[in-house]
Amino acid sequence: SLIENQQRELRKREKEQGSEWQRRFFNRVPNSPRFDAMIHQVPGGSLEADKTNGVWEFDPAKAKAANPAYEI
Repeated sequence: SLIENQQRELRKREKEQGSEWQRRFFNRVPNSPRFDAMIHQVPGGSLEADKTNGVWEFDPAKAKAANPAYEI
């Protein structure tokens, strides 16, 4: 789709520039004991890092400090 292609192009430019989009509520972590414990409970569960870009953990401090993206 158009959105998917635009996102791919954006990620490609970020990689070329050595920059990375800052996630609003999550941090990439090298490993997660919580993830490791849960993944074994899912039949056929595994981490496909190339598809998920690593392991991500919710950051409550980021969520608390975040401003709404829009006003209603």
